[in-house]
Amino acid sequence: MLGAGPYQVAGFATIEEAALNAAKAIRATGRPAGLLVWRGRHAWVMSGFTATGDPLTTGSRVTSVMVEDPLYPAVSRAWGHAPAPGSSLTLSELGHQFVPRTSAWWGSFGGEYVVVLPYEFDPRVLRQI
Repeated sequence: MLGAGPYQVAGFATIEEAALNAAKAIRATGRPAGLLVWRGRHAWVMSGFTATGDPLTTGSRVTSVMVEDPLYPAVSRAWGHAPAPGSSLTLSELGHQFVPRTSAWWGSFGGEYVVVLPYEFDPRVLRQI
């Protein structure tokens, strides 16, 4: 989609790290992040969060995330109900469907919580190439 800006895929060892880094990216760019759910077989949009403080400051932690599932209102036999658009999920609730990938069939994200993070592109980088 034009105008969406650049994104990068990243993996984290814990759901807390993944949520915090997604919140940092949202806070820094004003754009949503992606969460690879169902062991990487599906994706949700993380559009917001609540935290103990500004995630860009040291010591803050994410307490809940707001998500959108493009399959709503579907029900998966393996994973259960898709959350309604704008649902706020605690990390415990999120962890029912946002789980680590079980293999690294692409990239090196086996055993990690995978997120798709927005970032700000620096056009000066092109001048250095």
